[in-house]
This record gives sequence, structure tokens and C-alpha cells, in this order.
Amino acid sequence: MGKRRVRCLKRLGYTNIAGFDISENSKEVAQKIGVNQIKDISDFSNGIVVLSTPPKHHIDLSKQFLSQGCHVFCEASVVPNDRHHYEEISRLSSQNKSIFFPSATIKFKQSISHIKQNMSKIGRVHSYDYRCAGNLRDWHPWQDIKDYYVSDPITGAGREIAAFELGWLTWLFGIDAKIHGAAVMGLSEIADETGIDDLYSFLIGHSNEKGLIQGSATIDVFSHKPYRVLRIIGEEGNIEFDWVENYVRIYDENGKIVDEYVEANAEAHEGYNEFSTERMYDDELRNFFDTVHNNSAPECNLSEDYKVLELVEKIELIGGSHSDIHGSSN
Repeated sequence: MGKRRVRCLKRLGYTNIAGFDISENSKEVAQKIGVNQIKDISDFSNGIVVLSTPPKHHIDLSKQFLSQGCHVFCEASVVPNDRHHYEEISRLSSQNKSIFFPSATIKFKQSISHIKQNMSKIGRVHSYDYRCAGNLRDWHPWQDIKDYYVSDPITGAGREIAAFELGWLTWLFGIDAKIHGAAVMGLSEIADETGIDDLYSFLIGHSNEKGLIQGSATIDVFSHKPYRVLRIIGEEGNIEFDWVENYVRIYDENGKIVDEYVEANAEAHEGYNEFSTERMYDDELRNFFDTVHNNSAPECNLSEDYKVLELVEKIELIGGSHSDIHGSSN
């Protein structure tokens, strides 16, 4: 029932919250997290909806709620692309004067914003290297991985994280991007158990007004030690970001640290690993409500969401499920 998003809503001061969930224990869950329960979503209109369902349901539910005149915040979708669905969502949003806000949570992490605001300090950016690793079994320690969508090959954990990470990498380096090489594989016992691809590795080129930026990224969901490390190489310096160690460091052309940013500590909710803090989720929903109530510019949009999913599919096309590395000039 989207417990994390309910906590966010309450921290933002919203108390009139209702939930819809078809699971057998939904009534018990609703009482535990302190929300009312809706029996039929067709009765809900002209309101604000936060979709936290499994990704397979995002498109259909988004279209239904937009048709009912609701503003919709939708968790990141990782279901294979269909241009028709995106065009239909755009049409319904415009027709009903409803906001459709696709989630891109990591854009709202303060360390990522700091990098965005200070990247000019290293001059023209030439390249970057990114490593993201973690263990799927640590995501929901209370839940068997086969009992929720991350074990479905269509919406699997590796595919989901690839989309999540590309959402903010393209925000930093440019949405006009091409995949030059990739490997998509199932390597661990998690892949053996579920059939998902648990490693995505790719070379990506971004084009922007300053030229070409070449990036490389490797993402896995089987590492027992978590990593999120970004290294950016520019004409006049370097930037290093370590999510786990909690720093952003900017180096000049002599290798001297000229700026160091440490994000203020935020505690993780009970049951989650210590790095899964919730401030960025709060800030993302705050931006959504500002967009709805104050006509503020949203940080996330449907066009970029679509392009990110196109990149994920290109990675899979080049890399191949459980295949060796393939190169491409496309």
C-alpha cells in the first residue's frame, strides 16, 4: 500500500489519506499505517493520487485516474515501452487539466543536486564512471524476493535500478544519449532463483551544448557490500561522489580538494538498510504538490521518462539477456 509514501505524506502535513490495495491483509495494513481504505477506485475522482503499485499496473491505473480528473504521481515505470500508452497519458493529462508526475527520486538527493550545481567548477566534462551495487535480499528484508515484482523478469530489480540510475545520470550529463556497448546478465544465485538479469553494464555517450560526454556504468543487485560511487573527469578537475561514505569532493587540476560536501544525516526507517533514507522521497513529493497547488515547474516529465526507458531497452537489446558483451555504433 505504499507505506513509505504514506509516511512522506504525513511528514508533509497531509492527513486525509485513503489507500487502495487488493492484498488479503490490506485492511490490517491500512489500520496499522493509519489511512482510510477505498473499496472501489472508480469512485475516486478529482483528487490527488500517489501510485505505489507494482510497475505492471502503472500505465492502466494512471490512465484511469487521469480520466477521472485526478492529479497522478506515479512511481517509476520499468515496463517495456509502448509509445501509444505514453501518448495517451499525455493526452488525458492535457484534456483533463491534470498533472502527471513520473517519479525520479534520486534527482532529489541533496548530494546529486550539489553535483549538478557545481559541475562547472571542473570545466568541460569529458567522461564519468559509475558503479552501483547492492543485494536484492536487503531491499525488503521482511519479504521473500519471489513474493514481489523485483523477481519478475519484466520488472526485475536489475532493470528497475538501471532505469532509476539513468534517470539522474541523464539529468546530470544530458538526456540526448546513445548506448555504445552493453552487457546484461544473470550471474548470481538471485538470477538462478528468479530468472531476472542481475547485472547491467553499459557504455553511454551524452551530447549537449558543450560536446560529447562518454560514460560507463555497472549496476548489480547481488553485492553484499553496497556501493554507489561516481567519478567525473573534467578539463579543469574532477568530482568524486560516494553515497555510502557520504561525500562529494571537487578537485582542481592539481588534484587538490577545493570543495567537499557532506549531506546532513537522515535516519532510515526501521526495517530498511541504513542508506535507504527518506528525505529525497519527501522532497520529491513536495515538488509534486507544489506543481499541483502552485503551478511550479516539475523536476520530472513524461518525455524524459520515456527516453530513459528507451535507453534501458537499448542496453538490453545490445547486451542481451545472459549474454556476453556486444558492441554497437548505434
